[in-house]
Amino acid sequence: MTLNTSISKDYSEIDKINDKSYEYRHDNPSLSLSYAQEALKLSEEKNYEIGKANSHLNSGFYYLNKGEHNLSIENFLNALYICKDVHYDSGIAEAKYNLGVLNFRLGNYDIALTQINESLTIRKDLHENKFLGKCYYQMAVIQYQLQDFEGALKATKKAMRFETQFDHLSGIAAIVILEGRIYTDMELFKEAEICLKEGYQRRLDLKEKIGIASIIFYLIELWMKQNLFEKAKEEMELHGHVFDEIEFPYGLAQSKQLQARIAMQMGDNDQVMRYLGESLLIAEKHQLREQISRAYLLYADYFEKNNQLELSLEYFKKYHQTKVENNEAQSEKILENIRLNNDIEYARKKADILRNANQQLIGANQVISEMNQNLKSSISYAKRIQEAVFPDQSSITQFFPKHLLIHKPKDIVSGDFIWIKNILNSKYVAVADCTGHGVPGAMLSMYANNVLSKCKFAPDSKPAEILDYIRTNFVADLISESVTLKDGMDIALIKIQGYELTFSGAYRPIYILRQKELIEIRGDRQPVGQFLKMRAFTNVSFHLKPGDQVVMFTDGISDQMGGVKNKKLKVSGLKEWLLEIGSKPIEIQQMLLEQKLMDWQGDNELTDDQLFFSFTVH
Repeated sequence: MTLNTSISKDYSEIDKINDKSYEYRHDNPSLSLSYAQEALKLSEEKNYEIGKANSHLNSGFYYLNKGEHNLSIENFLNALYICKDVHYDSGIAEAKYNLGVLNFRLGNYDIALTQINESLTIRKDLHENKFLGKCYYQMAVIQYQLQDFEGALKATKKAMRFETQFDHLSGIAAIVILEGRIYTDMELFKEAEICLKEGYQRRLDLKEKIGIASIIFYLIELWMKQNLFEKAKEEMELHGHVFDEIEFPYGLAQSKQLQARIAMQMGDNDQVMRYLGESLLIAEKHQLREQISRAYLLYADYFEKNNQLELSLEYFKKYHQTKVENNEAQSEKILENIRLNNDIEYARKKADILRNANQQLIGANQVISEMNQNLKSSISYAKRIQEAVFPDQSSITQFFPKHLLIHKPKDIVSGDFIWIKNILNSKYVAVADCTGHGVPGAMLSMYANNVLSKCKFAPDSKPAEILDYIRTNFVADLISESVTLKDGMDIALIKIQGYELTFSGAYRPIYILRQKELIEIRGDRQPVGQFLKMRAFTNVSFHLKPGDQVVMFTDGISDQMGGVKNKKLKVSGLKEWLLEIGSKPIEIQQMLLEQKLMDWQGDNELTDDQLFFSFTVH
């Protein structure tokens, strides 16, 4: 579907080629790209701007599904530039929609929602109602990812109204499938199965092979969530051939990993190794960095479950290394383009000024820019290393499906960190604040994380013993006879076994929100590090109940300057906020707390690194 139907006969052939590219987007991506490139060449020869824009949009879609985000964003931005130049509002709306989808894939949910909303507004102004359904659908997808299930379902109803009105069969199928995924996560399994099976039949009728393959993933996830591993295996055996029939290596590698997960749950070690090996082979052949990384993580999980800890550690290292390499390969260009998304005109005018400037001035600016860029790149690289080592949102969700996480470094990298470990039937969680912030704090946080990860855990290991162990290492490694180093960290460390919580803290408390009550459990008044009167850390036990919310945070939150009188928030202020929002769903709490922090801070800079973590007990 092209953005515009050309009146000129000179352009009609280009429009037809772009239409073919759009038609083959899902079922034959390589052919779609070939048509897009052909249309672009002809459009450039005939100076047909709308044809160029359509070609870039189709090419961008191809690279988006291949996971080549830098090429995808380059094509989408080119389309946006062209449509802005020729004042083609409908094309601007389409480009912004695609950029929203891309930012969603990259995890930039705020940017994605903004761009989808901008696209929706333009479409409404132009009375292009046939495009509203897909905008509402994408908004529902983002809300689902943010675990706002009620908001997502409301958006699907709006999407369904428009997609049904215009008989968009593929869009209707997508909405039904999304509702199935939402019901799965809400554990409304009967409703989920009805939706997913209806979606499967619709995709089958439309002969959308990639869509069919996706539903198989969702159905298998539904069975696995109910511990119906035999049924999941049967589903994969019945439909696994679909992945071999489509030109979609990413999906094929993912399907092998899914088969490995099923085999892992069923204790079939030979099949686990077979499927992981096949997945890695496909991913490496097609240079699918994300799937290579995921395969390494599954290997690490498998070896850990089989008590082959050295092999597990080896693959965890490979996983983290590939994650860092992926970021290094793509993040700079992606981040640069994302910053340009919402201010394209400014960027282009700036480029024109630079091109026309005096050459000597350009040379001087380039030297300064390179120096700043080198410094910024070094710190940004350190940030990527931190992100690779510390748990991300997806890994935290595996342990705590209902959680709230706010992490704001003062200076790109952070001295605050969160650490999670699962040992047998126990979960360990630490929220720590190392001395300082910026690069020094970040270096200390990496060291502290490493010490924590090297702890020899036994089934009866308690938080106080772990803090004693960490302090011994801090003092031994960081203090010498000639140097008295006061570096260390404040930390809250908990162990959860069933509903039994054990806590030990170094200058940090934890809170338990129970209905309208806030229970404070205080830690020891000493840091992890050199201290005048060092004594053994103590444990505090607490019996949790379903619905309790455990809160852990660093003092960057309570020390933040702001408010009407420009003073510290203080612990008392934070407690008031928590009691005010504590009765709401945790995903709503996230938005409310972020807004309160933003309003309190106002125009002030961050006083310190900020880290806040909370989760609901099930």
